[in-house]
Amino acid sequence: MPKFFIHWKVDPTKIPLNPEERAKLWLSMLEMVKADMKADVIKDWGMRSAELSGYGVSELSEVEVHSAMMS
Repeated sequence: MPKFFIHWKVDPTKIPLNPEERAKLWLSMLEMVKADMKADVIKDWGMRSAELSGYGVSELSEVEVHSAMMS
């Protein structure tokens, strides 16, 4: 089965300046990651907080990976 390495980056211009709003955004994004891991959309996930980027690993098919990335 193929594995896909997904590299992602956060657009810093989209991050709220208000610390409370920023924390709420990060927590909501982490909930989406947890849901994807529970549903086996991604097998592994990590973040480099200083660079606002990270990775995910998926074992879905090519079509399923591309479809998941667009939704």
